[in-house]
Amino acid sequence: MRVNPLDSDALSVREAAKLLDRSPRTVMRWITAGELPAAKLGGRWYTSEAAIMAATRRATPPSVGPTSEQVDEVLNWQPPRKARR
Repeated sequence: MRVNPLDSDALSVREAAKLLDRSPRTVMRWITAGELPAAKLGGRWYTSEAAIMAATRRATPPSVGPTSEQVDEVLNWQPPRKARR
């Protein structure tokens, strides 16, 4: 994905950090590692919300968990009853 720093939806590193609830240093680390698409203009880096959304979709693994039947089985589990004497 290409980022155009002149687009109206361009975000500075500081704005992206606020949006992501991360530090600007972390956002810069992602940019330099190539994990977050960005473009440099006048010595400053810019990214976009679309680039952030695309990067987070790639980084988020699909949810894996128990099936609804397994959850029901656990929630409805009853300990075995002791035999009365």
